[in-house]
Amino acid sequence: SSAASDVYKRQESGKKACLPESLTYDFSTVGFSGLSEKINFEEQTEAVTSAETEAITSNAGRPATFTNVYSKLEKKSDINVAIIGDSTGFGEGVAEKEKWYNLLSNDIKQKYGSNVNFTNLSTSGGVSFGGYYKVMMNDLSSCDLAFISFYYNDLNYDINDFYNNYEAIIRNLKKKNHKIEIIPIVYYAPEYDAYTNAIIEISNFYKLNYIDLINTYKTANIDINTLKISETFFNNIGYNLFFESVKKIIDENVTNKKEINAIDLNNVLRPDVIKYDNFKYTDFTQLTNVQTDYILNTEADIVGFSYELVSSNGGYVDMYLNRVCQSSNLIEHSLFNDKDYCSM
Repeated sequence: SSAASDVYKRQESGKKACLPESLTYDFSTVGFSGLSEKINFEEQTEAVTSAETEAITSNAGRPATFTNVYSKLEKKSDINVAIIGDSTGFGEGVAEKEKWYNLLSNDIKQKYGSNVNFTNLSTSGGVSFGGYYKVMMNDLSSCDLAFISFYYNDLNYDINDFYNNYEAIIRNLKKKNHKIEIIPIVYYAPEYDAYTNAIIEISNFYKLNYIDLINTYKTANIDINTLKISETFFNNIGYNLFFESVKKIIDENVTNKKEINAIDLNNVLRPDVIKYDNFKYTDFTQLTNVQTDYILNTEADIVGFSYELVSSNGGYVDMYLNRVCQSSNLIEHSLFNDKDYCSM
């Protein structure tokens, strides 16, 4: 059988507490297999303690600075880079040598003498909640730099979810490594809209340098349609423009000896994003199986699990929260992406 995985999340509007009451998740399924087994959750991430917060804050009350990706490039040291995104982050649609991150790697090697070690968590068809899931499930503590590229696929999701997902990615990258430089990318829109404006607002809130390709298009009077081979994929010209914009911001920051500050994890743009700190993951087969139901008792705000499809036709999953049906989702194979993300 083909493997796929699904992640479900729960959001409650107007509630700011990080640890809610105990909840029962009941997944009524068609065409899935499971084992009757209790779940034993383990923490996937560690919160920054008050002692750590004090350690990364200067005596003057200003965030302390650290050796960062730009000082490493100055010293010809190797750097570790994460890419969290969709098909553009993955470089879909062009030959390997024309992918923007390979162009960037070659440029950095020639210019600074540094090798670039990539961790590419991008997926064709990826969405921002998938990015959050991957950040939570991967050890990115040694990454010096991270690019975030989500937009097009998220247009099918609620704008408030997009805000929370995107902000959660940034917060949890910083929790894993407070020295990391994060560069969000605004792209794939002929005009600014609610989703591109969300990226800009979040970037400004956390004082992040973002790459604005919409402004690049407009300044150069470029028709975005000449940069794409399809609705979702850049062509080699589009990726080269992407690369030039990334290179420009890195070169400027090296020249200006940019310092990277820790962020105050208690200061958030949207209060609901605090819930994303309380994430639990388990294998789907570890859920308690009662006939066609799979039950999970947890106090987590965000629940993640994986499943295995036993039929190429997929099936439906009814999701219940405290025994009240929240939604019914069709689970099916995707041409490019074996991960599907449903909100709850």
